[in-house]
Amino acid sequence: MSTGQEMQPFTLCCARVRGKNKNTFYPDDRVVHNLPELLEAVQFDHTPGTFTDRHRNNKTWCCTECLTFDVDNDPGGPVVTPETIKQDFPGVAHYVVYSRHHNAPKDGKPAAPRFHVYFPTGLLTDAAAVDNLLTAVLATYPYFDQACKDLARFYFGVEHPTGDYVPGGLTLDQFMTQQQIAPVVSTPAALPASTGSAKVWAGRNDRMKSFAFAQLRRCGPDGLAEAEAAFYTEAAKDDPPLPDAELATIWHYAVQNAPAKIWNQPGYLTPDEYATRGLPCEVLQLKLSDLSEVAEGAKFADNVVGGLLYNTSLGWLAWDGCRFAPDECRARLLAQLFTERQLKAAAADLQQAAGAAAQDTENTELAAQAKRAKDVYSVGRPYRFYRLLPNHKAGVHRQTSIENRCQCWKYPNKAPRLSLYQR
Repeated sequence: MSTGQEMQPFTLCCARVRGKNKNTFYPDDRVVHNLPELLEAVQFDHTPGTFTDRHRNNKTWCCTECLTFDVDNDPGGPVVTPETIKQDFPGVAHYVVYSRHHNAPKDGKPAAPRFHVYFPTGLLTDAAAVDNLLTAVLATYPYFDQACKDLARFYFGVEHPTGDYVPGGLTLDQFMTQQQIAPVVSTPAALPASTGSAKVWAGRNDRMKSFAFAQLRRCGPDGLAEAEAAFYTEAAKDDPPLPDAELATIWHYAVQNAPAKIWNQPGYLTPDEYATRGLPCEVLQLKLSDLSEVAEGAKFADNVVGGLLYNTSLGWLAWDGCRFAPDECRARLLAQLFTERQLKAAAADLQQAAGAAAQDTENTELAAQAKRAKDVYSVGRPYRFYRLLPNHKAGVHRQTSIENRCQCWKYPNKAPRLSLYQR
């Protein structure tokens, strides 16, 4: 069974019961990134919609990131299987989860394949547009249960669910737009359909959702006001802008889901932690064993173990809380923060050595070297490292770069390039 690690994430609202059709309370948001997470979520009654008061109702429907359809294979029609869905929706990413009555009699009907299909979409906040999209899908593919048009529809949980996923480069709304069957989201009435405004509208919606999450990640849980101001400033750049009600829905959705998607994820750093840390909590020794690039690369690797990897095919990989993902910017940030820590440590050692040299009136050569090293350090050129040799015999500055350090980490057997900085 494939886990579907590359699928677009989406949220299901789940109840805390199974098989209770009169229950309307769905308090738990389950963010689904892959098939195992989906199978865990669908053990409870669930709905793809999000509701403002956590009670499943068309009047309180807020938004959705997924459209779900039910295949019952009622008698009298052709038998639809997951392979049928794959052929009818080429290139569209989706999950299939078999229902409680899969290959078993149901309500007096004979046994047949019965399953639910989950199509991740972009964030959809316009109820009328979603209704139009569902209507178009159900009209074109009538083997889906027509009751799926209900925005507040729920699906019974399955005690021991099984399923599979089908990867693809398209979401359902994108596929339907390409087929010119239904718009992604509603188009302002004043704009003709031929302008392609519906696609632009959907793009802005997804962009603002991504921007909202980016600002919440940047500002952290204590910086909501700053993040909200940045969100609405960015929204004002659109021409025409999204309606205020839709922007408010997007922002409310992002704030509601930020703890699960961002702040509570392993490895997340608050702005204060990001500014002062960026490296593992327990920073190891910063001094080099020698003045080679290899030593610097090895020391850097020791201090970012578990947070950064290098792969010759993929480049720099940074841990994002769930996996190692390509992120060269993160690698550069960690290298820069590591450099700053080394410089601070070197400055402290330098100050201590200068004080010792000043008190050693008999060793004029050492005092002169300490003064010269202090002058060189004060120039402030980036990425210089200082190391005091044993017994204060000499002070050396050397100049290097993030690129050189990373090269030596990637290729530890490469001959070291020693470059002493001399004034």
